[in-house]
Amino acid sequence: MLRNSHRNDQDQEVIALTTEILPVWNIIATCIMLVASITTLIVFTADAGRYVPAGSVLGFEGPSYFYITGFWGFMLATGWGISIACKLKRFSISACDDGAMLFREQVIGKARELTIPKAALKAVLVKQHPSGGNIFWFVVSFGWFAFILQFAIPNFQLPFLEFPAAGITLLVFGGCTAITAVIGTWKPGFRLIIIDLTACHVIEIPGVIASAALASKLIDALEKSFKLHPIIQSRSGFYMKTNGWFWILLSGSGCFLILGAANVVLLLANSSLPSVNLISAWIIMIVGGLGLILWKNRGNDLLLHLRVPFQASVAWTGNHYAPKPWMLGIGSVGCVILWYFFGLNLHFVVTGLDVNTGKVLSIGFISLLYMSWCIHFGLETSRTVLVNSGDAYSIKISAFSLSVQKLNKITCRAKNDDHRIPVTIFFFFIGISVASLIAGLCK
Repeated sequence: MLRNSHRNDQDQEVIALTTEILPVWNIIATCIMLVASITTLIVFTADAGRYVPAGSVLGFEGPSYFYITGFWGFMLATGWGISIACKLKRFSISACDDGAMLFREQVIGKARELTIPKAALKAVLVKQHPSGGNIFWFVVSFGWFAFILQFAIPNFQLPFLEFPAAGITLLVFGGCTAITAVIGTWKPGFRLIIIDLTACHVIEIPGVIASAALASKLIDALEKSFKLHPIIQSRSGFYMKTNGWFWILLSGSGCFLILGAANVVLLLANSSLPSVNLISAWIIMIVGGLGLILWKNRGNDLLLHLRVPFQASVAWTGNHYAPKPWMLGIGSVGCVILWYFFGLNLHFVVTGLDVNTGKVLSIGFISLLYMSWCIHFGLETSRTVLVNSGDAYSIKISAFSLSVQKLNKITCRAKNDDHRIPVTIFFFFIGISVASLIAGLCK
């Protein structure tokens, strides 16, 4: 957050941004949701026959489909519209006579400024990863789409309908919902982060066109004007995008997405070929989508966009093997899902009168892949750099996160960053997964 500061008209403007930081992608997503919601309002409430509010649309003599589609769509579009209006801004960076950095941010109704003395500046970096809110919406929207799909398919199977308006409208709305989620995670914009002796100041630039070029423009301007230098070279980013692990992540995520989509289609077509149930198939699709998001943003390492003053003191800690609590949470939840969906599914197949060996093997293989994915998210490692802030190395910057900590905490953590931690957690996840599968089989 920018704080108020005294403005000097003699300041030399380094860069000024207006239309370049318009949140175009956010506006597009809001318009898509609004148009889709208006369509459901017209079809399901303003049309004749089955589509009136009291008609048998959601169920015989039940409410309209509008209440599971456009009603919530209007609420979301309204919230997004208010958020976008609050993020419309002008932004500029200026150099003061004394060498300080002056950041000006003008939003509707007020202007905010931040002045950082040259001696107090410790680091400047850009974060180009989707926010937690974008990831949350991605998961929720696909769940919502799956829910809507269950009502859309039967409408195409009703013989007395000349034109399946309800089914098509439901599919269009669900597709639009999924598109907004893809936009939010694929085009998140970026955050400019300025770190001084006291805090990390975050300036949000969401949903902009050509965000990578704009972020590079900002970083270059700051680097030249305030004599900053990068910690690592851009070739490291190229290496991250071309090494074997990176392509394994891409291929694995794509396989998950295709596998889940194929099972969803076959299940909706009442085929006997799918190996997993419908909820399991949708979970596999979401996992594949999350993997593609991770793959796309893997090259946007915070360290690649980190600039520090030439006199700044930095220290590398190498790979950071201790995962964050939220990563362990993802792994734990994944193990529960593994038991509830895959384990029970395997139980029903094995204990059935006609045991399908191929299906048992396929479910076991999918379970193994899913368990590996949970371990992967629980053990995400990255290089970490510590930047001197005051009397201690207190700014810890990793691939996907940064924090300000005291020296003693970082020292303790750095000493514990050996291979014993990931090995222990690896076997912990394997133990939980195997126990969950056995519990599902024995139920």
